[in-house]
Amino acid sequence: MKSAAEIVKEITPYVHESTESKLLGYGESDTSGCWVKFELPENELMKSFRGLKGQRFIMMLVKVEDDETALPKEEREVGGPLSNLAGRWCRDDEFLEWFGAQDDAFVEMTEAVAADKIRTMCGVKSRAEIDHNPQAKSIFDDKIRRPYNEYLKNSYESERNS
Repeated sequence: MKSAAEIVKEITPYVHESTESKLLGYGESDTSGCWVKFELPENELMKSFRGLKGQRFIMMLVKVEDDETALPKEEREVGGPLSNLAGRWCRDDEFLEWFGAQDDAFVEMTEAVAADKIRTMCGVKSRAEIDHNPQAKSIFDDKIRRPYNEYLKNSYESERNS
């Protein structure tokens, strides 16, 4: 069996573009078939694709975990409802503001900082582990989910009573 380095070395002359991208969406329709949409990290990369609409490409995707590691597909834990919730909250401005206010230290709370803080608090390498690790789930529930839901409830009631 070939090593990953050997495989990469073999395909490098054929690689049109290589970059890390974020999956933005996916779907399918009767007219255009299945599709996925990725965000390119730099506008400069668009040059590689302009004028190539309809061109066929071979895609090889490797999922990158929160801790920047790539695991073989068989070894990856798939996230469930809690890790999905944590991921959505890390992209939500109201959550980021609330989560940042929980610390005495001032740190600009971004999606990446929030994800790292959740992993650290729960003692996991990937948010997907929260759904599979009872201790991490308990910490997430006690320190993040319940307090934030209480904050949202109080915020909603304050607005309603104003």
